[in-house]
Amino acid sequence: MGSRTQVEDLKSTDGNDKCADCGAAAPNWVVMPHGVFVCINCVGCHRALGTHISQAKSIELDSWTHGDLEILRQHGNFNCNKMLEANVPELAVRGTPKMNQRLREAWVRAKYQHRCFAIDGNPEAFKTDGTKRGFLNKREKSGSKCNRRWCVLEAKTAGGSDYTLRYFLDQLDTKPAKGEIELQDATLQLDENDESLSFTITCHCRTYFLTADSSEDLYSWINSWRYARARSFGWDGTQLTCDILQQYKRLLDTKSISAIFEKPGPSMKNYKSRVFHLSERFLTYKKEFKDSIALGMVKLGLPSDGYEVSISGNGEIELAIPGRKFLLRSSSQDSSRIQQHRFPHSQEEEQEQEKEEQEQEQEQEEQEQEQEEQEQEQEEQEQEEEQE
Repeated sequence: MGSRTQVEDLKSTDGNDKCADCGAAAPNWVVMPHGVFVCINCVGCHRALGTHISQAKSIELDSWTHGDLEILRQHGNFNCNKMLEANVPELAVRGTPKMNQRLREAWVRAKYQHRCFAIDGNPEAFKTDGTKRGFLNKREKSGSKCNRRWCVLEAKTAGGSDYTLRYFLDQLDTKPAKGEIELQDATLQLDENDESLSFTITCHCRTYFLTADSSEDLYSWINSWRYARARSFGWDGTQLTCDILQQYKRLLDTKSISAIFEKPGPSMKNYKSRVFHLSERFLTYKKEFKDSIALGMVKLGLPSDGYEVSISGNGEIELAIPGRKFLLRSSSQDSSRIQQHRFPHSQEEEQEQEKEEQEQEQEQEEQEQEQEEQEQEQEEQEQEEEQE
């Protein structure tokens, strides 16, 4: 029999000290027969594949045979990834420690079950030219009702960079599209909820709330979007322009940020709280996070083109763009509610979400009232002591 100490020694070697699938530090699980060390988040994805593909073993709790140790010595993270990730496309979504759990599931399945990126795998199993067709659940512009729509992602002209996402009632609909999104000025953001299949697309002053049918469907849509988005930037679709492609990849991988700021009106008076969302080079603002229509959008640029950001001593932010200035200050509201917000997929879910928010507000009011009563009681005690 082998020992846990021997497994720990193997884990400490270069490459094995991080998760083979997402790169997270200090993995505490092993997946056989691949002979790789993985983290707690990725091992759940391996269990979902079935024991005919992956068998998960805990370094701390399970026993080890000499055969297990030999597999770990022969394979390990470096050798396994060299074989299974040999042909990962440059723009494809790869595993990261903080990635959406649904995308993680699809990444692990594509890597181990379908072997899409393996040296001996089928390159056609994962191939995208930025074209995709399929159903997505789309939330209505006003309200929380979702409608199933047939969506088509493709270039308007053959071999062109004018990619659009159009949606129809169904795949047999011969009428003009119900809507069209031009990718050149559109950004995509995944739902903050790791278990969600939802994502948003923001184009000009409109936000589209969409939900995929499955983890693999979501993974396919996101990868197709990334390829099409890079083509809309001007990438020619080949590996000959790697420097440009890397720049586009960094832009696509830039994390979106949401926060609440107070913004004055055109007269620079009457500050009002607004939800600001920064994705790539686009800054949009609206009343509420779940609003489909934004109040405005700013496309950011270089200082040499008249764009500038400065922060005053009192914490106010001044954003200058050609022909206009925005003055922003920290909101008195709790901006963390944006990070905790989930996209409502149905009327029942939205009602439940509103109920939770009301309960939180009520709890906060009760705490404030209790604090006021304590302060009042303390004042009365002090007055009694002064009278004595």
